[in-house]
Amino acid sequence: MLVIPSIRHNFLKDMKKMSRMTFLLIFTLCIIYYLAEISFFMAISTGYVTLVSAVMALEPFTTFIYTFVISIFVTYILIENLKKQAIIIKLVSIFLTFVGSYLLISL
Repeated sequence: MLVIPSIRHNFLKDMKKMSRMTFLLIFTLCIIYYLAEISFFMAISTGYVTLVSAVMALEPFTTFIYTFVISIFVTYILIENLKKQAIIIKLVSIFLTFVGSYLLISL
């Protein structure tokens, strides 16, 4: 997409405005993402797909934990609704994801 001049121009303009800390954070997250993808495909190629899928079903739970911790301790990065009702809805959603994953794996 960087071949298109207008997109490349906007991308470079945004990159110049970005702080060094933001760039390092994005770069670190990209490395973690690609390591996770490589690990996922290695796990699928060497193990049972059902077991790998079961572990992948934990992703919503870990995302919830990360956002919850960041919203409490680093409030300027992420503003998340921490009311009791919102947390209960998120936990019920995660539970239903686990149940659905279990049902898919056990069939």
